[in-house]
Amino acid sequence: MLALVTYGGNAQTGLSSLSSSTAKLIRVFRLRFAHRLEAWGARLAFAILGWFPLDWASAIGGAVGRAIGPRLGISKRARLNLSRALPALTDVAMSRIIAGMWDNLGRVAAEYPHLREIRVFDPCGRVETHGFEHMDRAVAAGRRMIIFSGHVANWEIGMLAAVQYGTPVAQIYRAANNPLVDRMITRFRGGGELIPKGVVAARRTIVVLRRGGHLTMLADQKMNDGIPVPFFGRTAMTSSALASLALRFDCDVLPARVERQGRAVSANGIPAIAAAAQRRSSRRRRHADGAGQSSPGGLGAGPPQGVVLAAPALAGLIPITG
Repeated sequence: MLALVTYGGNAQTGLSSLSSSTAKLIRVFRLRFAHRLEAWGARLAFAILGWFPLDWASAIGGAVGRAIGPRLGISKRARLNLSRALPALTDVAMSRIIAGMWDNLGRVAAEYPHLREIRVFDPCGRVETHGFEHMDRAVAAGRRMIIFSGHVANWEIGMLAAVQYGTPVAQIYRAANNPLVDRMITRFRGGGELIPKGVVAARRTIVVLRRGGHLTMLADQKMNDGIPVPFFGRTAMTSSALASLALRFDCDVLPARVERQGRAVSANGIPAIAAAAQRRSSRRRRHADGAGQSSPGGLGAGPPQGVVLAAPALAGLIPITG
């Protein structure tokens, strides 16, 4: 009788284990199937948008973004962030900013198939550039650079500009959740080494800096870890990776900004933050550097171009003037 009970118990355990494995396989299958469906849809959309001229594709993407985006539930997060950061905004102004954000996101997506066509430094092209003398100065002095920006206008233009300028640069980026779509977007980008965030990112960035290369990154993503810094009167968890790398490898840190100006795009380099001079104090303290606080996410004088779904912040560096 005891042996029978024991046998029955083992059988029950085996069935439970089999059910768990089967459920896991079904979840994996569903996820892969969903990824393939998304990839087929993305491939079709990119093929259609790639057939249109760049201006038309951008306008179509912007129109779709404005029509759909503000109606999505996630827009409530944008409205909440805006009300916290800029409480004096009226409902009308807030709606305009949110619609502009979605317009910009739609345009960015629609412009991916055309990225390789864009010649940043063509005098007759659509991109204006300013401030690249700051990069020249760093290169002439044999300095390594970390160039950072945010999700404003078409943020891909910044990396494109660095690559076409002839700078050996690697970009740290967040890979898309769908690996098939991520590979598709990677093919659209205009060259340069791409380092997805994750376990191997730290090792690969160290290799790049040790060989004398430069890094670019978008430093305004929401994080659940990192270090707390004050941002618009609230505490925001912020990555210290940029500051840690700059201090460890004695890099110049260059802010950059991309703006839409009608049909044109402006790529602007800004003088370097002298990180090395703050080595000792930065080891003890962490400060927000103020980047974007006066005009967060492209909410300044021009049309709204920023992403306000996550509050941006940057820690570990103190701006030096003079």
